[in-house]
Amino acid sequence: NNVLGRLTDTQGFLLVLKPEFHDLIEKLKEESHETQSAEYLKEVALHSLKHALLVLAPMYTGFEPEKFHGSYDVLKPEEGGRVYVYDTDEGGNGGFAALMNNKEDSLIRMFKNIRQRLECRTRECSNACKQCLFIKNCGNVNRKLNRKLLLALEIFWPD
Repeated sequence: NNVLGRLTDTQGFLLVLKPEFHDLIEKLKEESHETQSAEYLKEVALHSLKHALLVLAPMYTGFEPEKFHGSYDVLKPEEGGRVYVYDTDEGGNGGFAALMNNKEDSLIRMFKNIRQRLECRTRECSNACKQCLFIKNCGNVNRKLNRKLLLALEIFWPD
C-alpha cells in the first residue's frame, strides 16, 4: 500500500465505492441545498468512512487504536472511491487479518455496529464527536467529518 509517499508492507483491506457514489453525492447536495462543493462532500464522505472503520477496528481486534491507520482516494466519476484501512506495523500485526479470517462474524458485526455508531444516539451530534467518529491520530484534527452524510449514502445496513 503506497500511502502519502510511504511504502508499507502490511495487512489491511480496501473498501471500494462504486461509481454511483459520485451521483449519490450530487443528488444529496442538490436535495439538501448544501453550499459546499460536491468534491468537498466526496472527500468528507470518504474521510468519515475511514474514521468509521478505524473507530471500531480496536474493539473487534483487541489491538490498540494506534495499531491502525487509513487513507482514502476520491477517484474519477467513472471509478468511484476507495478507503484503505491497515495495520501500522511493517508486515502487519494480525489485527485486520483476524477480522478478515472471521468475515461472517466479526466483520459483519463491525459493519452493523458502524451503522449504530453513526446514528450517535448518545450525543446526537450535528456532524461528528468522540462517541461516533473522532479518532486520536487524525491528520485533519477530526475536521471534515459528517456522520449524517455517511448515513445518507446508505453504505451500512441497519440491524
